[in-house]
Amino acid sequence: MRPPALACCAVLLTSGVVVAGCGTSQVGDPPVDRPDAAAPTPDAGPVADAPAPPPPDASVRSCNGGDDRIVDPRTGTCYLYFADALSWDDARAGCQALGGDLAVPTSSSENLILALLVPSTANAWLGGTDFPNEGTWRWVTGEPFVFANWRSGEPNDGNSTTRDEDCNVLEANNNGVWDDRDCVRLFPYTCEIP
Repeated sequence: MRPPALACCAVLLTSGVVVAGCGTSQVGDPPVDRPDAAAPTPDAGPVADAPAPPPPDASVRSCNGGDDRIVDPRTGTCYLYFADALSWDDARAGCQALGGDLAVPTSSSENLILALLVPSTANAWLGGTDFPNEGTWRWVTGEPFVFANWRSGEPNDGNSTTRDEDCNVLEANNNGVWDDRDCVRLFPYTCEIP
């Protein structure tokens, strides 16, 4: 038996939306011949019209909004980028109004998706905070904070003893690493809509 081979796994950004097609096949498998079911056969008489496709599933929704958007092809999660600079609290409220929350990259692949979404000249709010327990970072969604992508020396409260930097940003202009920032500062933001 031959090992499975990746038939296709391409990600293409089309108007800010990820389109992917992945699958496996056996190396050397012949192409599958699928005759057209609606084609008439000899002496079969008239062929009825093919049944209409079922209506779209109500649970399938599109990924709309923001200044740019991307869909994780593995999970179907919608990520939105908003260029409007808001405080962390206001950005979070904006995401919650859309049925989601600030984006929480809990893996390197999720962080990469966000780094591709945010313009390379920008920093954008993420859903991490260490308020009210300084130094104990948590995600707003309650997911475990086990993946971290802090810039070297971060988080550090801006090396200040007089102010706290309790919220995190993704630095797209620095390969998607994170930094802690003062939550009242104004930055673009990313939303995650499950």
